[in-house]
Amino acid sequence: MLVPTAALLGFAEFGMTMTARARTDPQWMRAMKARGVPADAHRAKLRAALKDWAGPSWFAVVGLVFSIAQVRNWRQRHARFKVTYADDVMIEAPIGMSVLEVSRMARRAHMSVCGGRARCTTCRVQIAGTAGELPEPGELEAAALRRICAPNDVRLACQLRPKVDVTVQPLLHPSLVTATHHAVGQEFGEEQEVTILFVDIRGSTSLAETRLPYDVVFLLNSLFAALAEAVEKSGGYYSNFTGDGLMALFGLDRERAEGARAALRCALTMFETLDSLNDRLVGELETPFAIGVGIHTGEAIVGRMGPPKTPILSAIGDSVNTTARLESTTKELGVPLVVSVETLHAAGIRTSMPLEEVSLRGRAGTMAVAALDKASLRRILI
Repeated sequence: MLVPTAALLGFAEFGMTMTARARTDPQWMRAMKARGVPADAHRAKLRAALKDWAGPSWFAVVGLVFSIAQVRNWRQRHARFKVTYADDVMIEAPIGMSVLEVSRMARRAHMSVCGGRARCTTCRVQIAGTAGELPEPGELEAAALRRICAPNDVRLACQLRPKVDVTVQPLLHPSLVTATHHAVGQEFGEEQEVTILFVDIRGSTSLAETRLPYDVVFLLNSLFAALAEAVEKSGGYYSNFTGDGLMALFGLDRERAEGARAALRCALTMFETLDSLNDRLVGELETPFAIGVGIHTGEAIVGRMGPPKTPILSAIGDSVNTTARLESTTKELGVPLVVSVETLHAAGIRTSMPLEEVSLRGRAGTMAVAALDKASLRRILI
């Protein structure tokens, strides 16, 4: 309603400006009328009729739309359904609400990690009975249910919007929901696009077999300190260390291009730092340290995960798994770094070097990647 009202006020302002000029310059006004009034008498009469009709008709149309909206709202308020839970609690709600929204309206504990977007299945319920047909699952809901091989009587509460009475049983135990639902928004993270970097130390197993345990700890700590420093200098966040590697995240501030380029710069810094460390440990190592690095950009769930008292900022999702498999591919391709084409595009890098098509475990088809060494990585970053 405000947009057409503002438009009419603009016409009114223009009309007042024209009226003021017409009063000060009658000759100009006569010329404007001569050009504006159609020569044909029938057309001139039609224009005058439209001018008289336009104002009242506009108010009538606005009033009609407003009335239709009120009738719709009235019907929705009076068209209701009931949700009955396993403990015989019955909640009545207007048609249009989801089962999850009904639970929250009634302040019942009902888990939904993703916030009600069909990106998880924690809100799922078992349908114990209905007073009629339920809406068929949409594409997102059906995909999520297929992912967990859910039976036909299981639905996602965030997507199910019944028009008939329904009896449901939430499938997460109430005690689990009560213990965690207050922290869902903070602890379970959110989906965002990040660049993930995986590093694996080559030969760490043989190093442990030929050295005393404290010697191994000293050497690995020296290497991890160097790798962590490279991550921090590049503006990344090292998410977690494994026995012989680490995972780092870039672009947590949602700067996609800068995150991708920072990950590539971090890899270059790691290679240079590794060379320096090997020079300093030349008397300690039979074989110089070597690493394999995989980098990929994609969607992941980023948030604090792990034990309640010692959570860490980490990421999970298909993109994380892909990055780990890219790191493993460095062994097959005989290079220290494998970068997905998604990361190159995110970083705005257009390289003329040929790309490799690799097959990754658990993925259908092939994936385009760049197999790089330190020299080629330095060239594309210049």
